[in-house]
Amino acid sequence: MSTFVTNTKNENRDSSELTIEKRLEEISSKLSNVLTKDDSIFIKDIIKDTSEQLKEKLQGNVIRRKEILENDVFEQKRKIEQLKKESESNIKQIEDIKSQNAALERTNSPVKHLTTKNSQTTPNSIAGGITSE
Repeated sequence: MSTFVTNTKNENRDSSELTIEKRLEEISSKLSNVLTKDDSIFIKDIIKDTSEQLKEKLQGNVIRRKEILENDVFEQKRKIEQLKKESESNIKQIEDIKSQNAALERTNSPVKHLTTKNSQTTPNSIAGGITSE
């Protein structure tokens, strides 16, 4: 009995496949006559319009991205110039501090010289040369 059911299913499948094939052939033959010369010109116009729209959108996106990048470059240049000015100001401050330090060292130099001489004298020499003999 199972063989009969299997054979019947196969026959049904084969007949349905033939029916589908016939139906597809009918549809194909009908569609082959559908496109005419006017239709192809219409389709070409649609393709051209679509490509033009895509081109315009792409150009718009590219221009927008370019403007963003240019703005970023401008901001970076502005920051670089600001940092250069800060650097120059810091260098100037460092030079001023160095010159102030040099001036302080010159003014303190005689005091150092005196303290150096005083430290070289011994307590005995300060006491007038009194020795404990």
